Amino acid sequence: MLGLKLGLNLGSFLSAANAAPLALRTVVTQNRVQTGTEIRSGADSQISRYFLAFGQDCSSICLSLNGWTQSGSGGAGGEINVPNSVHVQKIAVVYNSTNAPATWSGSRTFEITPGAVDQKSDEIPASAFGVSKFTKGDILELRCHTKVDVAGVDVIPYTAAKVNDYTGQTQQTTLFLSTDYTVDNIDGTGVITFTGAGSLQTRSNGFRPMVWGRPLVDQPSFVVVGDSIAESVNDNATYAMGTGLSTDPIRIHGVGYMQRAMRDTSNTTASLKPCLNLARSSAASSHFTGSNVKSKQLYKYARFGIDELGTNDPDNATIQTHVATIWSDMRAAGIEKIIRTDLCVRTTSTDNWTTEANQTYLDARWQSGGEIEDLRTWFDTKLADNTIDYILDTTSVKGTDPFKWKVDGSTANYTAADSTHPSSRGHEFLAIDLRTLLNTIS
Repeated sequence: MLGLKLGLNLGSFLSAANAAPLALRTVVTQNRVQTGTEIRSGADSQISRYFLAFGQDCSSICLSLNGWTQSGSGGAGGEINVPNSVHVQKIAVVYNSTNAPATWSGSRTFEITPGAVDQKSDEIPASAFGVSKFTKGDILELRCHTKVDVAGVDVIPYTAAKVNDYTGQTQQTTLFLSTDYTVDNIDGTGVITFTGAGSLQTRSNGFRPMVWGRPLVDQPSFVVVGDSIAESVNDNATYAMGTGLSTDPIRIHGVGYMQRAMRDTSNTTASLKPCLNLARSSAASSHFTGSNVKSKQLYKYARFGIDELGTNDPDNATIQTHVATIWSDMRAAGIEKIIRTDLCVRTTSTDNWTTEANQTYLDARWQSGGEIEDLRTWFDTKLADNTIDYILDTTSVKGTDPFKWKVDGSTANYTAADSTHPSSRGHEFLAIDLRTLLNTIS
């Protein structure tokens, strides 16, 4: 009996010791796709300093670099290759007040090639920062120095996340000419500084890698495809989010109702959820299908998918064709459950959306009996046949007439910032609904 007991314990020990590590996931609350490129006369280099919050515990992290951007420019939108190589000079990561280098096959320098998808760094273990794990709720700092070949011609991609989105620390994006300045302290801490003389140009958005990690427990994580509403347009983050832009720590998780839903209103650590947001202003569902094959290579970094597309599509047949493909691609990537959001409303107004009476439907598609109502019925059939798993109801921003924006009769832009986009209040109403749903998913 003693020998049998020892054998079982040894077998369990060996099994645990040899267990494969969990798959890489999005482990921060606001991973963002690149949404454009920057060109500046008299600048061939950029530093960027960004902060992200962990949405789950993990044992190691790596950085993902991409040589493409998500464009939403009408019918020509979709995935656009960065036209030139971008040279990583150095990227460092700060955690637990400790700086550690990011490397690619052991090298600090790396070339982001045009069109490249998910060029991952070597994994950085938590032990590099003197800790046993990266802890949910903690802050991770990225310090990046990138360069292109020709000033004023070559471009550097940027993210939708703005440097003023978080002021708990100084975020930076600065462009300069490499012959004018030397970057002092990518491998240090604090504000990134320079030695030299010349023009230092600042920007509101900058280059920022995505962050993957190996969770200790594979908790719910989310990938979002969508348009400007999912990206964050017209959410100035002042409603139900603390004391304002200059002191609000919640903005580190991102604005727009998708990102607001990745934490609760009071920003408790327990509420945080990891998210990869691929949404782009003006995007249509076709921008994630057909020849646009890059986004779907990133779906695998989340367990659950959220689809908010359709507002910019011309008709139901187009929407149905493309979102069905997106859902299929998500399933093929291992997405366990899919959330489809109901579309909001589209109206014009003569009193800044203060009343329903002064709203007019944008066109026949967006009123009772129109295509948008038929689309919801189609979503219901896809829910019934298990093609999708949930539909997010958006009635929290709809009026007594469900084809008009919700109003209180006295407040301008109560839930609508304009004909198409929720106001900050509207984003928070939708976020409350979405996070309530996300909290039920495991």
